Order: sequence, then structure tokens, then C-alpha cells
Amino acid sequence: MSNLWDHFPLHLPRIRDAIFDGLVARGYYAARPDRIRMVYGTKGVLLAILMAVIGGVLAAWVKITPLWPILTGLFTGAVVLGFGCFLPARTRNGARTFSKVLGFREFLGRVEKDHIERLERTPELFEKYLPYAMALSVENRWAQAFINIAVTPPAWYRGKRRDGFLPMHLTNDLSQMSNHSMAP
Repeated sequence: MSNLWDHFPLHLPRIRDAIFDGLVARGYYAARPDRIRMVYGTKGVLLAILMAVIGGVLAAWVKITPLWPILTGLFTGAVVLGFGCFLPARTRNGARTFSKVLGFREFLGRVEKDHIERLERTPELFEKYLPYAMALSVENRWAQAFINIAVTPPAWYRGKRRDGFLPMHLTNDLSQMSNHSMAP
């Protein structure tokens, strides 16, 4: 884990770029969502500043209080900025795939221990779906479903705890690492 702490954050920009490029290449988006959001964010900020300045100048020219024209300009820019977050539309294929991902997240987040035992009694099931549970932010619920099922630690995992391996330990360590590496 300590090796990952040192190296993982260094690779995040390349990982993000590869993910976004892959989404476009597989036809889930027509253009990279991060870049579309950045363009609309920039346009929103520039529009807010431009309209606020023009509103202030016009208000001074016609001798009215500049507060409302300036606020209107800022509000207009905020609307463009806000809607820009939702504008990277998925393609039809992307929307169908997203729907399937949401269904899978629902399964991982609501799964019960007895349901897992009926599905598959092998501890490998935990490790098999853990990356998906983490990507979909349901890793703690996923780990809780394995609390009383004998799960061996993955071969690559070396925890610091001496009280034995629990799936929750692994998910907590990985979550802390990923949250730490995403911090500004």
C-alpha cells in the first residue's frame, strides 16, 4: 500500500485522460466531457464578467443604479456555467450503457450476505467486483456483505493490521489512498 501511496497520484492525470479518450473512442460520448465542461465553464465566467461590465457601464451612462444590470450579467454567466455541467450528452450507446452501470451499482449497493452465498460461495467474488464497487462508490456496502464470509486477502495486498484480514480493511485503505490522491 505504501508503494501505491507514493506512485498512484503521479499517474492520475494519465489515467483520467485514458478514461475520457476511451469513452469517446467507444462511442459513449461525441466529445470529451471534461473538455466540454471546461469550455462552458470558461464561457460562463467570461460572459458573467463581460455582461456585468457592460451592464455597469450602461447603467452609469443612463444614470441608473448599476446593481441590477451587474447582477443580471453575473446571473446569466452562472446559468451558462451551471448548465455546462450537464451539456456533455451521452450518445445513444452511452445512455444505454450508463443505464446498465446504474443497475449494476444498485446490485452492488444492495447486495445482502445471503444473496452472495446463493450467487457464488467463493471468496474470489469479493475481489472480482471490488474495483467496480469502488468506482461506483459502494465499496463499503460491498465489503459489509462479506463480513462473516471467509475472504482471503488479495495476493497484492499487504495490510498493516494485526487482527487479521477483513474486507472492510481493504476497502478503507484503498478509499483513503484514492481520496488522498484526489485532494488538491
